[in-house]
Amino acid sequence: MSRQQNPEITATLDELQKLVLDTRKLVSRQQQFESQLHECTMVKEELDAVKSDESVYKLHGKVLVRQELSDAKATIASRLKLIQGEVKKSEQSIKESMAKQDMVRERLQTMTKAQQQQFQQQLQQEA
Repeated sequence: MSRQQNPEITATLDELQKLVLDTRKLVSRQQQFESQLHECTMVKEELDAVKSDESVYKLHGKVLVRQELSDAKATIASRLKLIQGEVKKSEQSIKESMAKQDMVRERLQTMTKAQQQQFQQQLQQEA
């Protein structure tokens, strides 16, 4: 008797592969947010070091435009808050995706074990 792959197991494997791919994308996105967070933190530190009477410029396309220090600090603060929120969301999404992977792996393990037991029973009946 030939051993055939159970269509339910195949579907579950496909589901697991999709979850792994989705998790990789989430991790990549997380890394982008972390990079942006680091960059904004450095800009904030630089702005904090600027004296109130010094000029601050913002790059708009190919032109440097003078910007009020308070406006620049407010912009960076709001950007930091936004990125920190995205980092938290991303971390939660990764945790959820990993939990789903664990559930699918357990289900796959159960189905595989059941298939192996069924195959063993068939072998014993044929013997």
